[in-house]
Amino acid sequence: KGRNYLKADGWIINNENLIIDGKVPFAASFCEPYPLERYSIMDAYRTLKLWEFFVNKLSGELLLLYLRELELIPIVLDMHDRGVRLIEDEVIKKKLELSSQITSFEFPFNPRSSKQKSEYLYKDITPKFLTPSGLGKTDVATLKTLDNPIAESLVKTSKSRTLLSYLESYQKEAVDQTLYPNWLPWGTRGTRFSSRNPNAQNVAKGENSLRSIFGPRECYEWWDYDYDLLELRIFAHAAQEKVMLESFAKGIDIHQATGDLVFGTEFTKEHRRKVGKTLNFAAIYGAGADKLGAVAESDEAGRSLVTKYRELFPGVAEFQKKC
Repeated sequence: KGRNYLKADGWIINNENLIIDGKVPFAASFCEPYPLERYSIMDAYRTLKLWEFFVNKLSGELLLLYLRELELIPIVLDMHDRGVRLIEDEVIKKKLELSSQITSFEFPFNPRSSKQKSEYLYKDITPKFLTPSGLGKTDVATLKTLDNPIAESLVKTSKSRTLLSYLESYQKEAVDQTLYPNWLPWGTRGTRFSSRNPNAQNVAKGENSLRSIFGPRECYEWWDYDYDLLELRIFAHAAQEKVMLESFAKGIDIHQATGDLVFGTEFTKEHRRKVGKTLNFAAIYGAGADKLGAVAESDEAGRSLVTKYRELFPGVAEFQKKC
């Protein structure tokens, strides 16, 4: 519909030329002088025309959501312009720590070779997850399910290498010790922000967290606020799921409660909470048994968890059907 609207408004589009309003032709070649300026004008104009077409179709809650998103635009633009300060001393310190961690591990195979890792780890056991080529999987999620000290070391090494690549990217991208990432309000299915060029948001937690390398500008302070289980509370309210609502009303840890209901006294308390948290967010964002396979240690166990979860929280399944 949007494409037809553009044509009806005088747009003629082919592989070589673009004609705006049927009047001003210009080649879309990037060999011409000032091609970026022309392309930007074209892009902005087309966006405006598509907005004119679609905005009239918004109504009710969708229109309110759209208007709320508009309020966010100047804030995001300000975030782009301000950037985020990079503390160089902390970056250097973190790089040394991560490099030391990587070199501290010794493996009887090439840790960068998936084939060698798979052959070594599964020489005495049958892999539960296979790659398309038939090898046992050696990704981080699968390695975490293996009761093997070598697998644990591989996980730590992989994380350290990833974080080290982040730090090198930050140093390369920084301008006057300031990063200017792209902040995307629509960057995730769960409506959370994401960032890229470079990714300055997913900077790990715990021992190897990179949060210390970022800081406020001079004469400014950072304050950190976090809503307690905001998404899950909204979901429980929208679904009118009684067990969840009662847990929130009593101040119970919903992730621990979910894990305990699913497993009883099986497994450790920490493991039950971890799986409970995964199940709760899987319910919100629509993850299926295949996504739960790694944490449940097999696809079959993942399907069993989904079935049990829906039995324990019938309001979740009913709400998902309506959606």
